[in-house]
Amino acid sequence: LWIQANAQKNINAKDILLDAASYIKSMIVLYDKLYHTDAENTISIKEYFTSLIKEILQIFPQGENVRLKMQINEISFNPKKLSSIALIINELITNAMKYAFADFKDAEIRVDVYQKENTVTLLFEDNGVTIPESITLENSPGFGLRLIDLLAKQVNGIILMERKNGTKFILKFEV
Repeated sequence: LWIQANAQKNINAKDILLDAASYIKSMIVLYDKLYHTDAENTISIKEYFTSLIKEILQIFPQGENVRLKMQINEISFNPKKLSSIALIINELITNAMKYAFADFKDAEIRVDVYQKENTVTLLFEDNGVTIPESITLENSPGFGLRLIDLLAKQVNGIILMERKNGTKFILKFEV
């Protein structure tokens, strides 16, 4: 799909194929981790997200130019919850790669995941073009931000978006 996407002259077709490739990559990494895990019904997000994020970035031609900062604590989830969170990460990275980084000079993505008591916080931040104030999670011209909002609700979480020197998303949910 990646090769087909990059061969496309039509930008909409290219975006659709890149989105499909990143979804497929997310699911491949998830199922690979599920297959190789010894734990009963739980997977550590530290190992999973580290490889997932790097593999999603590799889908994009300029992904190798993005500086990646991650601080992911050792937390385990069941596969259903983990797949929803992984799809959120996938959407956030895909959107950043497609829209935030018009110029890949000094492009940076930061992902932090930590748990405090019963609350898990996922921070995703890019230093690219900030999402305009007119676009919200609920009122987006595309499907990506609405999907992020729906997936956050699926894990009984809340997601906030901050706009300052790029865009920052904060997802909080109970374990």
